[in-house]
Amino acid sequence: MSYAEETGLRPQNSNPCRRIRMYRERARERFMTEAEIGRAADAITACEQERKIGRHAAAALRLALLTGARSGELTAILWRHIDWSRRQIRLPDSDEPGRKTGARTIYLSEAAVEVLRSIPRVEPYVIAGARRGEPHKNLSRAWIIVRTKAGLDVVRLHDVRHSYASVAAAQDHSLPMIGKLLGHRGSSSVLFQRSPEVRRNC
Repeated sequence: MSYAEETGLRPQNSNPCRRIRMYRERARERFMTEAEIGRAADAITACEQERKIGRHAAAALRLALLTGARSGELTAILWRHIDWSRRQIRLPDSDEPGRKTGARTIYLSEAAVEVLRSIPRVEPYVIAGARRGEPHKNLSRAWIIVRTKAGLDVVRLHDVRHSYASVAAAQDHSLPMIGKLLGHRGSSSVLFQRSPEVRRNC
């Protein structure tokens, strides 16, 4: 109605909604349990194997669970943003619509590094889209497919941000779940049979 007044489609001050107060929405936060993260991890692997989602989308969802990064941040990552030696992703300041923050450093566990190394390299974006040279457009669509498979219909992709597994990865009891995130068939992998120092740093 306001737009109609501004463009002359309605007379000035004729907006019938002008004095109506908008309903105040409460912010919702949904934290996934470790069991739910494990189910999501299994579903990512299953959907990838069934070709319901692509390899880049599957890797992005794993990284979301392992880093807590926003979907817009994940799709904005260029290969040159990755500092392999320091195990960091350094995102520069950006006016990109999907990015809610400015410059940001995303810290990588050993598991997250393994996910990155498994991604087919298509320059310049890490999470490449269908068109060469462009990023993946819609991770939410891939997440909807995965969450339906996992029976997690009420869990939004944004909720994954609150539930990321890198903290749990520091605890021995969470390593099988991290193995699932990496798509390993067994409950453990070579990654988690390394020295205790590496396991503490995961």
